[in-house]
Parts: sequence; structure tokens; C-alpha cells
Amino acid sequence: MRLLVLLALAVPTTAFSATPPSKASKDFDAAKVLVVKSFVANRLKDPDAAKFRGVKVKWDTVCGEVNAKNSYGGYVGYRRFYAIDGSDLHMEESNFDENQWDRFCGPKAKKPEPIAPYHEKWTE
Repeated sequence: MRLLVLLALAVPTTAFSATPPSKASKDFDAAKVLVVKSFVANRLKDPDAAKFRGVKVKWDTVCGEVNAKNSYGGYVGYRRFYAIDGSDLHMEESNFDENQWDRFCGPKAKKPEPIAPYHEKWTE
């Protein structure tokens, strides 16, 4: 929840901003990436030593890889992560699902389908 509040405070909305919508969405994506990088780094043993690569926004998901130090001070190699809606974080050693990575971050990732309103599902 705190992550979403920080994200909301970090980026002005397009309704109140004088920037064009395309510029505002790029700024929003950049802010989302910064928040997720911070969230990922804070889950590591040495947050200041985190090295990121390939971090990008695909629809509503931030995907990338992070290299972190272990307890002995050595880097362990790049591990994948993704965060859905900037908050639901999945890292490659804990609650990571390969199929979900392909679904949200892979080359064939598609825009999520909108959810039909509840009443439309049961009237058919």
C-alpha cells in the first residue's frame, strides 16, 4: 500500500499536468521503475550494491533483472523479477513462477484483458 502511495505522490496526474499525455505516461513509467527498483533493493542483504539491467515497463508490469551480494560479499548473478501494478513483487528465488514471467514479461506478453463487470457475467 505504501508503494502505491509513494507512486501517486511522485508523479502528477495528466489532468493537472501541462505536459502532453505521452510525456506524462513516460514520466509515470519512469517513476514506477524507480519505485520498483527501490522495493527490490530493500529486500536484498546489501541494497546499495544492487545492480539492475533490462528493467522495463510492459503494460502494467515492471520487469527486469537484479544482481545482488550474498552474505560473503560476492555477487550471485542476475536474477529476474517482476512487479504487477507496481506492488505485487515476484523475485526469482522466492515466489517466482516461470509461466507468469513469460505471461507478463516475455516477448509475447499481451495487454491484459479488461474484467467484465460482475452483473454482466451472470446475466447470460
